[in-house]
Amino acid sequence: MLPAVLEGHDILAHAVTGSGKTAAYLLPMLQKYLKLRATSPTEMGKLRYLILQPTRELAAQSHSMLESLARYMPPSFKSCVVFGGSSLKDQKR
Repeated sequence: MLPAVLEGHDILAHAVTGSGKTAAYLLPMLQKYLKLRATSPTEMGKLRYLILQPTRELAAQSHSMLESLARYMPPSFKSCVVFGGSSLKDQKR
């Protein structure tokens, strides 16, 4: 599945809990970020990823996984989780 994601193909996948689905879309995202940073640093300001999740809990869990995977990314890599029902002031910070 990872090669297909890296080539830019859309993927529809179903698997049991704990099988690595979250990592399967986060790792190619991080790899693409590093590749773009190395080849086109001037384009970095235009790079954005948006991951939509059906629940706050899943969004928070996915963001936690992203923070773990991105631990050694360059300082320019930033991420945040935003969801309804929480203070906008806190989320903007």
